[in-house]
Amino acid sequence: DWEFLKRMAAASGRCLVPDALQKGVRYTVGLPEGTGRDIPADHIRLYEAFDEVIMGEVRGGVPLETVRRTAYHEAGHALVSLAHNNLPNYMSVVARGSYGGYVANGPAGDGTKESMLKMICMCLGGRAAETVCGYGLSSGASADLERATQLAAGMVCSLGMYEEEFGLAVIPEKEFYNNE
Repeated sequence: DWEFLKRMAAASGRCLVPDALQKGVRYTVGLPEGTGRDIPADHIRLYEAFDEVIMGEVRGGVPLETVRRTAYHEAGHALVSLAHNNLPNYMSVVARGSYGGYVANGPAGDGTKESMLKMICMCLGGRAAETVCGYGLSSGASADLERATQLAAGMVCSLGMYEEEFGLAVIPEKEFYNNE
């Protein structure tokens, strides 16, 4: 179901070439490279193929306590997203590549200050959930913190969304980060 794959690719926020998607699906369902026929796969296999292409191969041997922590973390993202009326498309706590799990959110915001602030909140939801559930702080939220910082810096430096605090000017992010 290529429409399904396109929706998943759009939700990931990454641009995937159709060949990479097709290769991932063929690999997952066991079809030989170069097969031109339609791929008879159910959605579970398509999710697995999508995950492998986007996130990497499954990492085995992850301790159960780490999986639990990841589940709370990803649930935190999903709950904050739901609180802002954005239904997540998908959530996984299967460790792949350098990721412990992830949440694929629904449609991106409309580019307004309010929608970007909601996205920052969603980025921080995983870390908040870990803390509230008694896990404390860890390095697991580093990609989320990086994304939240990028969004906030873009709002200030490139989009002038905080004119009252910083004045209306475009500031190269490099200068923004180097100034104290």
